[in-house]
Amino acid sequence: MTGSAKTSEFLALFTRHQRRLYAYIRAQVRSPADADDILQEASTVLWRKFGEFQPGTDFGRWACRVARLEILTHYRHRRRLIPVFSHTLQETLADELADLVEGVDERSEALTGCLEHMSGPARQLIEWRYRADVPVAQMAQRLGRSQSAIYKALGRIHDLLLECVERRLAGNEVD
Repeated sequence: MTGSAKTSEFLALFTRHQRRLYAYIRAQVRSPADADDILQEASTVLWRKFGEFQPGTDFGRWACRVARLEILTHYRHRRRLIPVFSHTLQETLADELADLVEGVDERSEALTGCLEHMSGPARQLIEWRYRADVPVAQMAQRLGRSQSAIYKALGRIHDLLLECVERRLAGNEVD
């Protein structure tokens, strides 16, 4: 394989699995800044070791195994406490987590589609709360409603979004 073909293949695979990889890292690291650093280190290692990747196997799972080693290195260098579990249990938990984050891209795309079709007021509440990080108390004040009413509205919206995402993932709803 030529250098540019190898680069193109790596970039295509990495781009396709980057969100999954970040979710895997973020689930094990408290700080978003640390997760970003680990993702950067893992991507460097993935590129360096790309020749060891077996085409036709699951790139995402391979990337998660590499990231797991970077997470352990991160904790070791910072002399933070690493959970004291047996090696076997650590491996099992890492595999389970890799399985959990496998569908993150599909779920994210489904959620984006659901949000695009959401009505104006409901969408505004979600955008204020999660994109602009507006506190519920401030949302209630802006809208002249009680905090309880805002929490209830957000709960109903969450339920509707969950149903919509599940329908899209099941193939029962398309754009």
